Amino acid sequence: MNHFYTFNREVKNLIKNNPDNKGMQVIERYRKSLRVDLNYYDALEFLGEHLGLELECKEVYERGKFKGYIPQVKLHKGNPYNGKAGIRKITEFPYKSLNKLFDYMSRQYVYFLIDLPDFEKHVFNDREH
Repeated sequence: MNHFYTFNREVKNLIKNNPDNKGMQVIERYRKSLRVDLNYYDALEFLGEHLGLELECKEVYERGKFKGYIPQVKLHKGNPYNGKAGIRKITEFPYKSLNKLFDYMSRQYVYFLIDLPDFEKHVFNDREH
Protein backbone atom coordinates (compact mmCIF):
# COMPACT_ATOMS: atom_id res chain seq x y z
CA MET A 1 0.00 0.00 0.00
CA ASN A 2 1.25 3.50 -0.86
CA HIS A 3 2.15 5.54 2.24
CA PHE A 4 0.43 8.66 0.84
CA TYR A 5 -2.77 6.62 0.51
CA THR A 6 -2.35 5.61 4.16
CA PHE A 7 -1.95 9.26 5.21
CA ASN A 8 -5.04 10.33 3.24
CA ARG A 9 -7.14 7.46 4.57
CA GLU A 10 -6.24 8.23 8.18
CA VAL A 11 -6.95 11.97 7.91
CA LYS A 12 -10.23 11.32 6.09
CA ASN A 13 -11.28 8.89 8.84
CA LEU A 14 -10.29 11.35 11.58
CA ILE A 15 -12.45 14.05 10.05
CA LYS A 16 -15.34 11.65 9.36
CA ASN A 17 -15.26 10.25 12.91
CA ASN A 18 -15.03 13.68 14.58
CA PRO A 19 -17.59 15.80 12.70
CA ASP A 20 -18.16 18.16 15.64
CA ASN A 21 -14.46 18.90 16.19
CA LYS A 22 -13.86 22.54 15.23
CA GLY A 23 -10.25 21.89 14.16
CA MET A 24 -11.30 19.04 11.88
CA GLN A 25 -13.97 21.29 10.37
CA VAL A 26 -11.34 23.96 9.68
CA ILE A 27 -9.07 21.45 7.91
CA GLU A 28 -11.94 20.20 5.75
CA ARG A 29 -13.08 23.73 4.97
CA TYR A 30 -9.52 24.73 4.06
CA ARG A 31 -9.13 21.72 1.74
CA LYS A 32 -12.40 22.52 0.00
CA SER A 33 -11.46 26.20 -0.34
CA LEU A 34 -8.43 25.42 -2.50
CA ARG A 35 -8.81 26.12 -6.19
CA VAL A 36 -8.04 22.51 -7.11
CA ASP A 37 -9.35 19.28 -5.62
CA LEU A 38 -6.47 18.05 -3.48
CA ASN A 39 -6.10 15.00 -1.31
CA TYR A 40 -5.48 15.53 2.41
CA TYR A 41 -1.71 15.07 2.20
CA ASP A 42 -1.31 17.77 -0.45
CA ALA A 43 -3.83 20.10 1.22
CA LEU A 44 -2.06 19.79 4.59
CA GLU A 45 1.28 20.34 2.87
CA PHE A 46 -0.06 23.63 1.42
CA LEU A 47 -1.52 24.54 4.80
CA GLY A 48 1.82 23.82 6.46
CA GLU A 49 3.58 26.14 4.01
CA HIS A 50 1.00 28.83 4.80
CA LEU A 51 1.66 28.42 8.53
CA GLY A 52 5.45 28.11 8.25
CA LEU A 53 5.50 24.38 9.00
CA GLU A 54 6.96 21.47 7.08
CA LEU A 55 6.25 17.80 7.74
CA GLU A 56 9.40 15.68 7.40
CA CYS A 57 10.50 12.07 7.69
CA LYS A 58 14.05 11.97 9.01
CA GLU A 59 16.13 8.87 8.32
CA VAL A 60 17.80 7.56 11.47
CA TYR A 61 21.09 5.66 11.47
CA GLU A 62 22.95 4.08 14.35
CA ARG A 63 26.60 3.16 13.76
CA GLY A 64 25.98 3.39 10.03
CA LYS A 65 23.00 1.02 10.10
CA PHE A 66 19.56 2.25 9.04
CA LYS A 67 17.16 2.19 12.03
CA GLY A 68 14.08 3.74 10.44
CA TYR A 69 12.27 7.05 10.00
CA ILE A 70 11.23 9.58 12.62
CA PRO A 71 8.40 11.99 11.80
CA GLN A 72 9.02 15.61 12.67
CA VAL A 73 7.70 19.09 11.98
CA LYS A 74 10.15 21.71 10.81
CA LEU A 75 9.15 25.11 12.19
CA HIS A 76 10.15 28.10 10.07
CA LYS A 77 10.84 31.53 11.49
CA GLY A 78 7.57 33.41 11.94
CA ASN A 79 5.42 30.29 12.50
CA PRO A 80 2.35 30.85 14.72
CA TYR A 81 3.53 28.39 17.42
CA ASN A 82 6.51 30.29 18.72
CA GLY A 83 7.82 32.33 15.80
CA LYS A 84 11.19 30.58 15.96
CA ALA A 85 12.85 28.20 13.54
CA GLY A 86 13.35 24.69 14.88
CA ILE A 87 12.34 21.04 14.83
CA ARG A 88 9.56 19.31 16.76
CA LYS A 89 9.84 15.54 16.73
CA ILE A 90 6.46 13.83 16.63
CA THR A 91 8.02 10.76 18.25
CA GLU A 92 11.48 9.45 19.10
CA PHE A 93 10.48 5.95 17.98
CA PRO A 94 11.83 5.13 14.49
CA TYR A 95 9.53 3.35 12.05
CA LYS A 96 11.06 1.01 9.48
CA SER A 97 7.84 0.86 7.47
CA LEU A 98 6.78 4.03 5.65
CA ASN A 99 3.15 2.87 5.79
CA LYS A 100 3.24 2.54 9.58
CA LEU A 101 5.08 5.85 9.85
CA PHE A 102 2.51 7.68 7.70
CA ASP A 103 -0.34 5.99 9.58
CA TYR A 104 0.93 7.38 12.90
CA MET A 105 2.26 10.66 11.52
CA SER A 106 -1.00 11.62 9.80
CA ARG A 107 -3.02 11.60 13.01
CA GLN A 108 -0.31 13.26 15.10
CA TYR A 109 0.20 16.03 12.54
CA VAL A 110 -3.53 16.79 12.48
CA TYR A 111 -3.56 16.97 16.30
CA PHE A 112 -0.46 19.18 16.20
CA LEU A 113 -2.18 21.57 13.78
CA ILE A 114 -5.54 21.80 15.52
CA ASP A 115 -3.89 22.37 18.92
CA LEU A 116 -2.58 25.70 17.62
CA PRO A 117 -4.31 28.52 19.52
CA ASP A 118 -6.57 30.47 17.14
CA PHE A 119 -6.08 27.74 14.52
CA GLU A 120 -8.96 28.95 12.34
CA LYS A 121 -7.70 32.54 12.39
CA HIS A 122 -4.21 31.44 11.30
CA VAL A 123 -5.55 29.15 8.58
CA PHE A 124 -7.82 31.73 7.01
CA ASN A 125 -5.89 34.95 7.54
CA ASP A 126 -5.45 36.64 4.16
CA ARG A 127 -8.04 34.21 2.73
CA GLU A 128 -11.79 34.35 2.33
CA HIS A 129 -13.86 32.29 4.79
